[in-house]
Amino acid sequence: MAGSGEIDPIFRSALSARPDTLKHLGQLAEALGMTLEDALDALSSAGIAARDGERLSILDPTEGISARLVGQLTEQRRGLDTAISLLEALPGIVELWREGRGLDGGPAFDVIDNHEDVWARWWQDSFRVTPSRPGVMVPDSVMLREQVVRDIDRVKEDFIARDFHMRVLISLRELDPESGIDTSYIPVLIDAGVEIRAIADPPSWFYVDEGKAGVGIGGIPLVWGQGNPAGMVVVYDASLIAMMSWLYDFMWARAIPVGATEQGWEPVLRLLAQGLSDKQVADALGWGLRTVRRRISEAMDELDAPTRFELGAAWASRQR
Repeated sequence: MAGSGEIDPIFRSALSARPDTLKHLGQLAEALGMTLEDALDALSSAGIAARDGERLSILDPTEGISARLVGQLTEQRRGLDTAISLLEALPGIVELWREGRGLDGGPAFDVIDNHEDVWARWWQDSFRVTPSRPGVMVPDSVMLREQVVRDIDRVKEDFIARDFHMRVLISLRELDPESGIDTSYIPVLIDAGVEIRAIADPPSWFYVDEGKAGVGIGGIPLVWGQGNPAGMVVVYDASLIAMMSWLYDFMWARAIPVGATEQGWEPVLRLLAQGLSDKQVADALGWGLRTVRRRISEAMDELDAPTRFELGAAWASRQR
């Protein structure tokens, strides 16, 4: 596949002409200014061509491309699972080694043992760093509603004073009209300058900010998976913060913008890629079903994808 979601000309020619010999493929390649070897390599690596001597078979592209996508997603998932496993194990590791060393010879970790101190401690420690692009992930919105929103004036003042904004990842479940969840906190946060995106099944609450000048901070719950942490491990170690930041950015890039921050077809494709139906996409975004389908049509036009399958393949290529 070509970049920017475009389909390589050799793919178009091969899928249309279905060459059954190397000679025929060579003629198609020559017309496109390619060598036979390059054309065969492109088609074979995509899993849509099989060679048997001088004979050539053009295969169903859905199988080859799907297999490729599954392989790439599996590799990404392995990296994601590894990062999550490390974070999940971190509280226990800290209990075994409380006297680690972090930046400037200070402790690598600290432990907050009760829920009431988590929010207050964030304020205390946040002034140790110059914020960069801090991010927090929440499986549920309890902490946002009960602590952040109640302190929203202070949050807004800090954003202005130190010239930064917060990123928040929430669960797609929060946007389901049938969930009964109070979402009045969302416009309050957006109005304060918080950028919100949604993903399916956030694995746990955690916070990370790589900061500036190499001084950052992170936080994970004492019990991995909690959405409103009963306590937390405060992380100062630069290498762990970098790993946490990678995990957060990985999920952020694949999340759905919430609110009026994005009005085109991209949030629709992100949700479709997670397996949602057109109706579920419409509910999640608060749009009408006809609007969602119009956005899909616009995406097909822009990415030059005549079918939904080709749209998915072009979108996946664009995300790499």
